[in-house]
Amino acid sequence: MTKLEYITKQLNKSKGKVYEQYIVNRIINLLNDFTIKFTTQQYVRFQDGRYALTDLYFPQLKIHVEINEAHHDIIADLSREEKILSALNDDKLKIPDEKDYVSLMENHKVISIYVYRDRKVKTIEEINIEIDDAVKCIKDRKVLLGTNFTNWDTNDPEPTFYINRGHIDVIDDISFRYTHEACNCFGHNYKLGSVWSGGALHPYQHNTILWFPHLYANKSWNNQISHDDSIITEKSNDLDKMNLELTSHLAEDSREAELRIVFAHVKDVLGDTRYRFKGLYKLNRVMSSNERGLIWDRIATQVRTYPQNQNHAL
Repeated sequence: MTKLEYITKQLNKSKGKVYEQYIVNRIINLLNDFTIKFTTQQYVRFQDGRYALTDLYFPQLKIHVEINEAHHDIIADLSREEKILSALNDDKLKIPDEKDYVSLMENHKVISIYVYRDRKVKTIEEINIEIDDAVKCIKDRKVLLGTNFTNWDTNDPEPTFYINRGHIDVIDDISFRYTHEACNCFGHNYKLGSVWSGGALHPYQHNTILWFPHLYANKSWNNQISHDDSIITEKSNDLDKMNLELTSHLAEDSREAELRIVFAHVKDVLGDTRYRFKGLYKLNRVMSSNERGLIWDRIATQVRTYPQNQNHAL
């Protein structure tokens, strides 16, 4: 997807919200910086299960823009913003992968732009002053990041990049569009459509598979991942199938792989399916049970990559 396609789709999401559309468009145009990525209607879920949609979000800068375009009680709006900030800066926050992933980092900032004052719409000059202040804040934070700022790149990652680098790391927030691309980072030479949706054997590491789970409830499975991504619970809705899974994995002579390199099935902000790297997980035999399901503990956030046609295995 090109940046033009991405930007036009994002801006179209505020269609029908007159003031929001004006403010978002003006901010993006005044920034005039295509190294800065933005998303609109960013989903944020709180610990109590409720959620908020922030109108505009800049993931590289951790800045959210809230556009209050109705004549709300300002105190109530401030309370909402405080709750968003509290959640965003809480390491227990989980922003669902099926919407879009936002790294759990400290120092998120919410900028509020108020369209109304005393139940009357402000003048365009007054609104533009607030927009200018927001743009300055966004630019200032980019400058503050300096060399830590990473330019927005819409290109999909190539397996060869990670093969040449020698590893994949969670901190890079890596996702692939197709499962075969993830597999090819570890020595496979698969083509589109040639990978079973559940996973594939690691060609060079014993007792390891490449796993592409849905980490949310669906018709067949109720897999879950902890807020900090450290534990995956694998559980089938079919009790008989779950018992078979437990037996095959926990038996003393089990031939099932105890290690899984996980690329979770997610949907990005535009609804496209992606496979996001979560790390290396090991089966926790002690904690796994019929009641809990299979428990997988993350033991590494970085894993080694391999060139294709390597002649030896580890």
